[in-house]
Amino acid sequence: ERVRRANLCLHEVELDSPLAKTLPNISRECRIVTVFKRVSSSPFLRINTDWESFLRSKSKHFREEQKRKVNKMRKAGRVDFVKVSNPDQIHEVMQDILSIERNSWKEKEGTSFTVVPGLREFYLDVAETFSKNHCLCTYLVYFNSVPVAHLFGIAYENRYYALKTSYDESYKELSPGVFLFTHALQDIFQSSLHELDFLGVESRWKNEIASDTRHLVNIFVYPKTISYLFVGYLENTVKPLMREKAPFVLNLRNKFQRSLENEKIERR
Repeated sequence: ERVRRANLCLHEVELDSPLAKTLPNISRECRIVTVFKRVSSSPFLRINTDWESFLRSKSKHFREEQKRKVNKMRKAGRVDFVKVSNPDQIHEVMQDILSIERNSWKEKEGTSFTVVPGLREFYLDVAETFSKNHCLCTYLVYFNSVPVAHLFGIAYENRYYALKTSYDESYKELSPGVFLFTHALQDIFQSSLHELDFLGVESRWKNEIASDTRHLVNIFVYPKTISYLFVGYLENTVKPLMREKAPFVLNLRNKFQRSLENEKIERR
């Protein structure tokens, strides 16, 4: 209801962006109310070293698991890692990507290229447009000539955007996703890019690679009335304070409950 009645809604704005930082000052001058609601966190990797130094910065367990899974796939059969950026390859490669998507867990979840209406055409258009501008940078892994994993992305202004990635679930035991990202990361590190943006929300595998996290917020802009001043105070001050103090309050409550239980035991 609040979103429908807002004069302006800005979705998934980076909390540390110039817009988010300056909007509160602007709102005071223009007599409007701004409400910030945190919606998600998006991990990314700052690239300020070489590949070998990056690997050394990771835990021993991470390095050993990566090496073990890559070697396991190589021993199981022929593995080809392919980088695609040429416009002439787009249509053939997109068929391989669609095949991977159909056989991925995303197909069951309803988020793959082949399930969401218009998504296939959208990404094909993205591939054609950015390949003409020499910005397309997509990676695929083939196992015994079968496409089993892909990373669909673009490289723009020294930043790599990982738009979509998936793997064929029937090859899950071979960890094709690990093989894919191990080699894709090496290429990205060697491409003089400054950042890898995973986009989307946090997940365990992204956090293992990422170095930082962007916090994204929805910003709602309202006229400055008594009711919306209250909404702004509630959302921007009260709720963040409650979230910050929640662990302390929860711990205090648990201590109080344990104290009551101990008193009951002593009375018995």
